[in-house]
Amino acid sequence: MIDSRFLPFEEARKYARSLKLSSSVKWHDFCKSPDFPNNIPKRPEKTYENEGWQGYSDWLGNSRGKYLLKGKGRLSFE
Repeated sequence: MIDSRFLPFEEARKYARSLKLSSSVKWHDFCKSPDFPNNIPKRPEKTYENEGWQGYSDWLGNSRGKYLLKGKGRLSFE
């Protein structure tokens, strides 16, 4: 169950994608900003783990993910 302080996954992801950030590093930098909204989790991978989370590439709307989830049409680490 999602913490009620936060937007539902789809809405929060839409906001994250609107930022046009190119990496999770840039996301974490933005999390330190005074402009970071209080209704978006700084650690979305924890908050939305069972709500549709597919990694930071999906969250940010880019295809630059280094670490891809195995078993969902993605490559394994090996």
